[in-house]
Amino acid sequence: MWDLDKAERKELADAIESFITEDVLMMHHTLDHSSQVVPDHRMYVSRLEDFLWFNGFRKYVPLPAWNPSDWIPDELRAVVLNHEQLKNFNPAIGLPKELRAPDLCTDTTVEELWNAMVVWHNDVHAGVGGAMTRVNTESPSAVIFWPWHAYVDNIYLDWELCQ
Repeated sequence: MWDLDKAERKELADAIESFITEDVLMMHHTLDHSSQVVPDHRMYVSRLEDFLWFNGFRKYVPLPAWNPSDWIPDELRAVVLNHEQLKNFNPAIGLPKELRAPDLCTDTTVEELWNAMVVWHNDVHAGVGGAMTRVNTESPSAVIFWPWHAYVDNIYLDWELCQ
């Protein structure tokens, strides 16, 4: 995320805001938030990437990731559709050792990966607060949700490369 300059982050945030609709939120309700949460969210984030690609924002595909050990950039702090504003712009939650290679590679199934990830994932949502705490219902209304899940997907990709 920090490889983008302020104007690029603003452009990306505006594009994400224009993507988020009630239908997009409803789609999130249908995802498996148990053992298949990681592959389901890959598909969900890919919908945004398709939107970006077809609306002239190809330079943001793949979606830049936000690492929750860093501050949330000012440009990505918006929450749309009148949902609760974010509470904490610096959750400072690092990636646990078990989600980094070589430890990451000891998980042999997606379910094992999610079991290793779930507490950390939920801690980030809670650490940011506001709409992000309502993981199943409101969290995608926060612009940062999308780069956050790009980061989660990068971990999933690292895990796939282990297999």
